[in-house]
Amino acid sequence: MWGNIIGVNFNIALEALWANRMRSLLTALGIFIGVAAVIAALTLTQGAGASINARFSRFGPTTITVRNGAANTRGAFGAGGTVQSLTPADASAIRQQVAHVAYISPVVSTSEQVIYGGQNLNTSVQGVSPDYQTIQDWTLTEGLWFSTTDQTAGKPVAILGQTVVLNLFPTGTDPINQTIRIGNQLFRVIGVLQAKGSGSSSSADDVIYIPYTTALDRLKSSPYVDQILVAADDPNNVNQVQQDLTTLLEQRHHRSFLDARLMSSHGGRLADMPPACRAQALRVPGGKKAARRPEPRAAHVLIGAWPDCALLKVLRHTLEAG
Repeated sequence: MWGNIIGVNFNIALEALWANRMRSLLTALGIFIGVAAVIAALTLTQGAGASINARFSRFGPTTITVRNGAANTRGAFGAGGTVQSLTPADASAIRQQVAHVAYISPVVSTSEQVIYGGQNLNTSVQGVSPDYQTIQDWTLTEGLWFSTTDQTAGKPVAILGQTVVLNLFPTGTDPINQTIRIGNQLFRVIGVLQAKGSGSSSSADDVIYIPYTTALDRLKSSPYVDQILVAADDPNNVNQVQQDLTTLLEQRHHRSFLDARLMSSHGGRLADMPPACRAQALRVPGGKKAARRPEPRAAHVLIGAWPDCALLKVLRHTLEAG
């Protein structure tokens, strides 16, 4: 009985569909397009999300970037001012005195012409420490990352990104143990990085990594590093590490910090002073001009302008001590 009823209803449905076959086709097509559009939108959204997450994960949720420059509320803060002041000694002090630091790497950045045989290109050269590989999650396709011994000795060894390999060795020559020229210095290739792909403005693979000690000595001839990457041992400890870093660097760079704020040659530094100090300094003959001059005597003008300003008291003490 029930079978007969189902069969009859099925036949009626088929007859109705056939009688309105164009309308039925359009309805089915609309359903198909709608479902396909939803699937495509979800796929694109998930893909874009994965790409963004991959880019941010290069720094990791536990990474703090210490730069020469002004404070930044997005996880990077400066050692004070816009002058070069960070040194490898700062990185050593952070490792020794700041708790919950798992990895740390000074970073020395430069751009150099690189030559191998008849091939050459201009690329980014980064001087880093062995910890940098872990902080940035780099994988090697062949060879090794340089060691602490290589870093201490300042050895001329290099690790190449895939873009550099393709440009310098287009015929497929194995880069390992080949000698390349970076600037006017010879380096031995000891490793090749796995490709990471392009970032927002440049390729992450268009890079060469060398020990930061080698970069300071052979390429930049400078005692200063451009930044320090610090990785906390746990995401929950990042805020504490950042606070401790701030305190330590303010102690180590106290004079440089004040000099950069009050004796900058860029001008406009009066805005960094407390309102009362600023108002009094502007009233003193030569005070406005002095605020834009980098010489210590200019700072003394400001000190005389408002001796009760606590910030200027500290500056006066550091100037007299120096």
